[in-house]
Amino acid sequence: MLAKRFWHCKNDQMTHSAPIAPVLILAAAVLAGLVLVAMFLAGGNTQKRIDALMTPGQSPSIDDVKRIAETGDKIAAIKLYRQIYGVGLKEAKDAVEKL
Repeated sequence: MLAKRFWHCKNDQMTHSAPIAPVLILAAAVLAGLVLVAMFLAGGNTQKRIDALMTPGQSPSIDDVKRIAETGDKIAAIKLYRQIYGVGLKEAKDAVEKL
């Protein structure tokens, strides 16, 4: 048997209780799954945050990137920088950090 079983004697009756480790592992897996789903869903709001902070009626510019970065939304600023200049993630991250 892979899992050990625990037997308890109470009032002359044998009762069985499952080990706690598999229950904890299952709970940790469920929690990790929920965190990943929350992260995935939160990522979809980045474009909405960018649109809300951009200058209306104009195409995005470096000024929009600066303004978004100054609000503390670094992820949205990096995403907008990538959209404007067509660069990779590292290059956009480095550029936004220098602003």
